[in-house]
Parts: sequence; C-alpha cells; structure tokens
Amino acid sequence: MLRVFKRTCPALAVALLMPLLASVASAQKGEPPPPPKSCGITGPFEAACSATLCGPPDASVYSWTARVKGFPPVVQTQCINVTESGTYTLTWVMKDTKFQCSQTVFIDKCTQNRPPDCSGAHAKNPVLWPPDHKLSPVEIEGVTDPDGDPIAITAYAITQDEALDANGDGETCADGDITDAQAYVRAERTGDPENPGNGRVYVISFVAVDSRGGKCSGQVTVCVPHDMGMGDTCVDDGQLYDSLGDCPQ
Repeated sequence: MLRVFKRTCPALAVALLMPLLASVASAQKGEPPPPPKSCGITGPFEAACSATLCGPPDASVYSWTARVKGFPPVVQTQCINVTESGTYTLTWVMKDTKFQCSQTVFIDKCTQNRPPDCSGAHAKNPVLWPPDHKLSPVEIEGVTDPDGDPIAITAYAITQDEALDANGDGETCADGDITDAQAYVRAERTGDPENPGNGRVYVISFVAVDSRGGKCSGQVTVCVPHDMGMGDTCVDDGQLYDSLGDCPQ
C-alpha cells in the first residue's frame, strides 16, 4: 500500500496544481479569472416583455455590455432591465479581483396593448377666419399610439362660450354638428358695436380608440376671433352653451 501511495502522490499533486497554474497563466495574460460556478448573474433565462439581471452583491465595480439593439455601450449598475433577446456580459470587481460572465436571455415580445395618448391633441386649424357663418370640419391631430396601432377618433360633444343666437352672429343655428364622428363648427362670433365680444371659443370633446380596444379621451379648441386686426386670439368666457342645440325661439 505504501508503494502504491508513493506512485500516485505525484499525479495527485499535479491534478491539484492544474487550476492554480491555469489561474496564474490567465492573470499573466491580463484576462479575468474564471467566474464562480454559479456565474454570479441572477435573472431568468426566459421572460415575457422584460427581464431584470443582477450582478453579485457587494462588488465595487459593475460593467454590463451586450451587442443588442438599443443597449448602451456600457451600463455600470448592479442590475439592468432588458427588453430584447440577447447575451449580456457582466464584468465586476470584488476584493480587488475581476470576474466576468454572461447570461443569455430570450425575451418573448409583449402582447399587452397600451392605450393611445391624447395629451398632445389639437385642432389642425385652431383659428377660423373669415366669419362667414359656414360650418367647417375640425380635424383633430396629435393623438398617438405607443404600439403604433391605427387610431379612430370620434367627436361626441361641442360647446361654446357665446350664445347660439346673439347680436351680430348672423342668426344661424345650430353652431355645431357631428356627422359620422366628424365635428363641424360654425365660423361666426358676436360682433356688433353694442355687443363686440372677444372672440368665440369652441371646445370639441372626443374619444380615440386603437385597433385593439385601447382608448383615451380629450378636448381641442377652435377660436373665431372678433377681428384679425386685434390678433387671432379669443377669450374663453366659459363653456356655457351646447353648440348642437337649436336657436332659442
């Protein structure tokens, strides 16, 4: 038994020294040592919509890189949120030792629908001139959809800050109309010497629906100035009148 042990001892010593020799050779080349067996990155290999990957805690330096569309050249945080499939590589420093490993993640694209955004809505022609008493269509622009879905806009109410039949407005009613979801307002305002007015303001209320049922609502304004010599501005005195109503008898 003693002779067998003596013969196997050198082989055993070499086997024990191999990882150390590999580590020394790697350090001499300037390469980081092999990562821990667990790699050090936590996070899923598959996810829907997005995934969060994190490096080991208590490291002094984190540096993420990836050849993935939209990913910055370097991200220096412990955790990253990813939305594209790809391989993400982390280099970190712990106790003056540099480690590196990679995590490949498959991201299943989101199927959740996001609603349209009505916050930027406005009338394509926010000022009507001349006041010729004709009905003009109100085209609503600026509604967007974060998913790029087609959007249908439906006007459902029109109000104004001047009476439907006041002196100097032409005695035409109603002052608004909605046909096939399209809003129309009349180019007129109060304007006789005894009741000069300060311009008419219409408010058109609408709802926008995308092709997958997401919706938002909003309002746009249209101004009919008292006269262009004073500038193309109007003062909203309060939306007290329904533009779709009939003239008072």
